[in-house]
Amino acid sequence: MKPHGSQVYALRVALGLTQPEFAELAGVSSFQTISKIERGVINMSATRWELLLLKLEREAPKKAASQGGR
Repeated sequence: MKPHGSQVYALRVALGLTQPEFAELAGVSSFQTISKIERGVINMSATRWELLLLKLEREAPKKAASQGGR
């Protein structure tokens, strides 16, 4: 399922990331691409969205452990 721009925006904000940081995490070439996705100008592919969510799922436990479970 392709995400809506509002979903991408909500996830980025919930993670506390800037557009450039989120672009790097998502493997997107530039933050302008993230801006366009969030505004609905272009769509993020379903495959990229799913890979991003899987990556976040894998990294969340590592981040929590490095922060002492905070």
